[in-house]
Amino acid sequence: MRPYVRADIDALAALYIDPEVAAFTKLGRRTRQQSETVLEDYIRTWHVRGFGMRALFLKPSLDYVGECGLFWHEAFEAPSMRYALVRDVRGRGLAKEAIRATVTDALQALGQEKIYSVVQAQNHVSIHLMNTFGFAEERRSHHNAVELVIYSLTRAQRS
Repeated sequence: MRPYVRADIDALAALYIDPEVAAFTKLGRRTRQQSETVLEDYIRTWHVRGFGMRALFLKPSLDYVGECGLFWHEAFEAPSMRYALVRDVRGRGLAKEAIRATVTDALQALGQEKIYSVVQAQNHVSIHLMNTFGFAEERRSHHNAVELVIYSLTRAQRS
C-alpha cells in the first residue's frame, strides 16, 4: 500500500471504468478524464490532510490490485474509508488486509478519534467487513434510490 502518484493513472482509470467496481463505489463509473481529476484530488488530500487513498499492489509482482484509504467526508467533517479491488483478486483476503492497515493507521498513527464508512445496503461483502472490524451502524440513508448504511468506528471501540 502506498499513496497514489500520477503514474498510477492507467491503473486507476481501468479500476474506475469497471462496471462491477462502479456498482458499489459511490464514485460511479468514471472516464479517464474523471479518473485524472480524482487522482489529483487523492494526491492533494495527502498534502493537505496527511492521509488519503492508497494504491494496492501484490507482492512480489507489484501488480496493481485496487485501492483502500481515507478521504475527507464533508458531511461528517471526518475521514471516511473506502476500498475497491480489481475483479480477479477478490475473495483472497486483500480487502481485509488493506482495511486492517487503514483502520490501524487512522486511529493509531494519525490519531483520528473517529472514522466513517458508507456502504450500499446490498453490498453484503462490505457490510461483513465493517462488522468484522467493529464498525457500528449509525444510520441508513438513501442516495439516488440506493440505500446506504453509514458506519463509524471510534478509537475507543477499537481498543
